[in-house]
Amino acid sequence: MVSTLAVFNMIVTTILIFGLPVAVIFFLRKKGIITAMLAGSMGFILGSQVFRTPVVQLILSSSAGQAIIDNPILYALLLGISAALFEFIGRLISMFYIRKRFSQKEHIMAVGIGHGAIEAIFIVGLTYINNILLANMINNGTINTLINENVTQSMIDTLVATMTSANPWIFLMAGVERMMTVVIHIALTFLVFQGLRSKKYLPFFGMAIGAHALLDTMSALLSLWGVSIWIIELFVFAFMWLAIYVIVIIWKRMKQAEQLQEVAP
Repeated sequence: MVSTLAVFNMIVTTILIFGLPVAVIFFLRKKGIITAMLAGSMGFILGSQVFRTPVVQLILSSSAGQAIIDNPILYALLLGISAALFEFIGRLISMFYIRKRFSQKEHIMAVGIGHGAIEAIFIVGLTYINNILLANMINNGTINTLINENVTQSMIDTLVATMTSANPWIFLMAGVERMMTVVIHIALTFLVFQGLRSKKYLPFFGMAIGAHALLDTMSALLSLWGVSIWIIELFVFAFMWLAIYVIVIIWKRMKQAEQLQEVAP
């Protein structure tokens, strides 16, 4: 049996992920918020799914692919750097799409939320809807109805063993991690916007790409090394607080600039 707590945590995580965009629209009641969030989502889809995925697959299917997979450091670097570079391109696309019409601090935040929210939906949200259905089938004894020519009894047994033995809090931590990652995506989006606005491209773009590459590379490497998931989450948690610091600094600068524009003759 999948524990009641595990199923409850799956449901909470799913609500967190799918409820985030709705909550943002409700609380950030400003013209252009939906457009900004859609722009952020579009940036992630283009940067990560359309551009990055084929490139990574091409590299891994090349003659050097197996050597990269067998080397945890190289594999983590490939995943981390490619994510940072291609999602940076996605953020640039988002910025160019909205910056002439909607460039207030709330809009930039919404772009970052849209980027992080659609990533959370792809990585965790859709998976957890499936997990809830599978947990229900395990608990009511109908899981074996999934057996067919593509799904063997062995695969079902492995699935059942994994879901029934997993720490119930892991299912909640997935949602918490995605919320922390959304905060980080907001900070990275603010850095890209600040680079465009100030025309100081190298420092701000460099920080956005470097921080993203460091986060994803280290997270992947720690996972490949078998480090406890709780240690990895502590690393993400520390990164989130650094992201909050960046958001606060840039938010204050943008607020001051907006106030000066309001009082300008």
